[in-house]
Amino acid sequence: MKFKERPLLADEFILLDGVTRAGKFMLANVVAALDRVEFFQYPHLLETVLYFHRLEKIDFFTARELLHLDYNMNTLNMAFGRSLNSRKHDLSCIENSIEFDRYKKRSLTEDREFLLNDFRSEKRIPFYINHEGLSNMQTIFKIFPKVKIVNALRDPIALVESWYRRGWGRRIGSDPSVGWSSFDYKGNAVPWWAVSWPEEYLKAEDMDRCLKSIYTLVTMAKESYLSSPQEYKSRVLFVEFEKIIVDPMQQIKRLEVFLGSKTLPGIEEILKRERLPRKEDEEKKEKIYSTVRSKIAPNNQFIFDELATDYGAFWGKL
Repeated sequence: MKFKERPLLADEFILLDGVTRAGKFMLANVVAALDRVEFFQYPHLLETVLYFHRLEKIDFFTARELLHLDYNMNTLNMAFGRSLNSRKHDLSCIENSIEFDRYKKRSLTEDREFLLNDFRSEKRIPFYINHEGLSNMQTIFKIFPKVKIVNALRDPIALVESWYRRGWGRRIGSDPSVGWSSFDYKGNAVPWWAVSWPEEYLKAEDMDRCLKSIYTLVTMAKESYLSSPQEYKSRVLFVEFEKIIVDPMQQIKRLEVFLGSKTLPGIEEILKRERLPRKEDEEKKEKIYSTVRSKIAPNNQFIFDELATDYGAFWGKL
């Protein structure tokens, strides 16, 4: 017997996507300050199931059932005031929300039917964060046809350097706190995006691993976007980290139009907390570029150059 497709608790929702370390949680606090938009959640199952399906570890219908179930339960928990992150040091702490009082009230309300009816009557919009999902955007839209994707972009060389500092060139497969699944190659751990070049991944030094990883993820995302129908492309908005930090209000206006909503009173407090606006540090950027270039193998210099060039030539024009 096949899975019977389940109805969704809310057809319309927002998915904030982007490569790890692209500034998504900062951007998420801005998006969550729009009217009717729920405070964001980060469901690990979404990104995991997407690449499991890509690698043919699970079929489409199993992927759809798992993601629809997880989406409904996460959305229901939010409507009931459950599973709210109260860790004050996290950007996803519920107390960071403009509407914190709303969520606190939910958690203290006994009548779940009342909460669900209230959620639906106000047409609240669920909001989730995802990583590296643009590589699988066609699968996302087949599973969630009415989703709107806000994709966070950031200078890929800055991403490489940030990955290196976080240890993403050595921690995958050995650190149990890492969210990505790894795959076995001759007894060694390889991340999902490197399954087509495992020998190179395992032989590379940390910075080269980070460089080729970012290059692979960006290339897959580009290919996926370009091969998608216009109907899907129209439901994706790209927001550059470098633009939102220097002129957040301009990007907020783009978000308002794209999402069909308006920012709530109190957005100034959110911007202040996120240190927006602020000047882009050109000296810091040059130092990052110099650091990455000095630590990569000579045969990978062309990847560095291609990443740096393509960011403005392709992504910056979307």
